Amino acid sequence: MKPFRALILATVLLAPLAAFAANPFEGRISFKLDGDNGPQSMTYSVKGGFSRIEIPVKGAGTPAVIMDTARKEITILMPEQKMYLGMHLIPLAVESSVAAYGRLPSNSDGVS
Repeated sequence: MKPFRALILATVLLAPLAAFAANPFEGRISFKLDGDNGPQSMTYSVKGGFSRIEIPVKGAGTPAVIMDTARKEITILMPEQKMYLGMHLIPLAVESSVAAYGRLPSNSDGVS
């Protein structure tokens, strides 16, 4: 399950870059991350309001996370299992806020 968490984290962190760029980037970036289990290659693609991250996983093919910034949705594709999972970003943001603060943040936390 760790690779899928990495997919979601990378998507959530990288996708806003495309949304806030003055001249939106469209294309593909391939890169490697060094970790405890050795280097991990990833491919990040952006076009329009969509971004896609692919991480090859041994025994699981190449799962992908597609983020639709207009609809604020994430779709996780798992082709080897012939499955997909769709999620809205708002509940993910609420969940991460509760995990960070133990509750939903307020303006007194310096969060706006």
